[in-house]
Amino acid sequence: MRERVREIINRELEDGKAKTEKSWYWGNVGPTVRSAAEGAWALAESVPLTGNPLDYLGVLIPKLQARRTAVRASLFDEEGYALATYHMIIRDVLALYRAAGGTQLTDETDE
Repeated sequence: MRERVREIINRELEDGKAKTEKSWYWGNVGPTVRSAAEGAWALAESVPLTGNPLDYLGVLIPKLQARRTAVRASLFDEEGYALATYHMIIRDVLALYRAAGGTQLTDETDE
């Protein structure tokens, strides 16, 4: 399951890299996206693996949500790109959780 989470986060890292390479158009968006994705990566790596993927995701998702709340409250993300990065990661990790049978967790990204 951790590998699937890594794929989700890596997609955001790649997006940040692409935007950094086109900073003439995106300005400082790329480094902001990459910083948020790197923070999510660190959280994903900090959660111990268990035999049950729902346990791993059940710990990771609230950590990601707490980090997103902290980003929302901070002043460094005035344009909201880090917040959007966390929204996308949480949405996709929550989809993994639900596909694995998880039903307890919800998020503001739910439709």
